[in-house]
Amino acid sequence: MGIARKRQKQHRTLRSAFTQAVQTVRRLTMNFPSISCTFGIMRRTKKSVPQYVLPRGERMKLHRRALRAQRIDQGEVCGVLVRDSKCRLGLHFLQNRSTEPGRFEISGLDLAAVRKDAQLSGNEVVGTFHSHPISPAVPSRSDLRDARLNTLLLIYDVCGREIRLCRVKRNRTGRTYEDVPISSDKPRLPA
Repeated sequence: MGIARKRQKQHRTLRSAFTQAVQTVRRLTMNFPSISCTFGIMRRTKKSVPQYVLPRGERMKLHRRALRAQRIDQGEVCGVLVRDSKCRLGLHFLQNRSTEPGRFEISGLDLAAVRKDAQLSGNEVVGTFHSHPISPAVPSRSDLRDARLNTLLLIYDVCGREIRLCRVKRNRTGRTYEDVPISSDKPRLPA
């Protein structure tokens, strides 16, 4: 009985020390506002809400390619979102491997090559993007099912010229998304 009581006491002591350490870390991190953009996960700070930025040139390139694919065969453009150290997003277009209109599929080999290039240049792959030729920029069930959890998903509505950036997450009933703030150098695209 003596050994069992000693173990219980040691366990309680370790648990309380761990709890105190966690509380100290939380208290310290709340006092120092910082921005963290690790693999698409952004932490809110006291002073400001960090935002991803999609540069005007990238937005224009997305619009031109998505419009061309829509006019040809109602196809979707797709690719990988790469983030630099200042939370600016770059679009790396990849070949859409899907043969069905209104669908997209990215090759694992293409994704691995972009990921390697991004790491070599000091950037990070944070998610994927694709266009919706005739539907609004809202993730479909298949978009949510095929995306990795806690990654970003950028969807471009070709008709409405709307961009939506969201994070894929899990809830009690399955997968869902939450909108992520994004800014651009220019709010509207030319006709």
